[in-house]
Amino acid sequence: MKSKLNIITLATLCFGLAFFLSCSDLPDPDDKDGATSSSSGKGTSNPSSAGGSGTKSSNSGSGTSSAGTKSSGSTTSDPGCGNANYNPDTKFCFDNVIYDKCGGQEYDPAVRGCQGSGQSAELNASPKPRCGTGTTFTVYAPATQFCSNGTIYSKCDGRAYDPVEQYCKAGGVYEYVSCANYDYDPKTELCDTRGGTIYKHVKIGTQIWMAKNLNYDSENSFCPGDKPENCNIYGRVYNYMMAKTICPQGWHLPSREEWGVLMQFVNPNCPSTGTCPGAGKKLKSTEGWENYNHWEDGKNNVLSGNGTDEFGFTALPAGQRKPGGGATSVGEGATYWQDGGSTNYQYRRMAHNNDEVTSGGWSDNGAQSSVRCIKN
Repeated sequence: MKSKLNIITLATLCFGLAFFLSCSDLPDPDDKDGATSSSSGKGTSNPSSAGGSGTKSSNSGSGTSSAGTKSSGSTTSDPGCGNANYNPDTKFCFDNVIYDKCGGQEYDPAVRGCQGSGQSAELNASPKPRCGTGTTFTVYAPATQFCSNGTIYSKCDGRAYDPVEQYCKAGGVYEYVSCANYDYDPKTELCDTRGGTIYKHVKIGTQIWMAKNLNYDSENSFCPGDKPENCNIYGRVYNYMMAKTICPQGWHLPSREEWGVLMQFVNPNCPSTGTCPGAGKKLKSTEGWENYNHWEDGKNNVLSGNGTDEFGFTALPAGQRKPGGGATSVGEGATYWQDGGSTNYQYRRMAHNNDEVTSGGWSDNGAQSSVRCIKN
């Protein structure tokens, strides 16, 4: 009986031991490696089944970490800039343009510059000067340019100026001067503020003369040929007493002596008074004068009455009005008053049919002639 109990007890212990050993072979639900090995059906935790390698098989079968390389799906490339790639260690991208780093630094090429090359390169000490308004700016060269109210201008002989109040001409800076809302150049023009008329002037020798006939509408003045449209071409004609005081401020009617200085500059062989040969040709305008007939060797030659205008005086054939009225010689002659005193009505005259400048006088104040003012 006792022997039977021992056998039953031994059998029970063996059954329990067999059950324990069987349970210990089940996978641990917290062991992921075990789950992976079990799910593949190929791997095992038994070293002998893997040929003693001691490694687990991979589920993907495409990559491995043993070689220390990345799979093809995770390989990185250089960054792009526009349509090109670049090395970010030495270059950078700005507005889709690739630039070299400046001493290893990125910067704004529109604002800063880089001096030198490689690791020794340095950014400019100060930003590049820019000119513009709002968000639009342009870099300019301060050595030759300047910025005013968002606009870039060239310097005037190395100098900046105020483009609103000044202008640059031939390397000089000048103030804008308004004449009846028109800008003019005081170096070559004068403004008659009485009517807002601008006249060119010219320097001949030491004198400065108006280069157009006076065209100020005053009492006892007339348009040449008594045609209003001729005033815009030839200016107006005046009687002697009016001519003596009609010039703009800073200018005056030339005296006989001042006309003489002009004659002798144009032709040094001329006397200060009387006829000056050749001076008319050099002082008359190059157009506007009538042709004339010249008989020579029994033949009639039609010659031009125009001059060469060598000094810019531009004498115009306004003609004159005789005492008592009646316009004559428009297109054929020019008669200019000269100041000869209170009652000496003197003039200088040029004609289309010769090259001279003659002098003469009227017997009374009733005649009207052109006026050329000279600067004080």
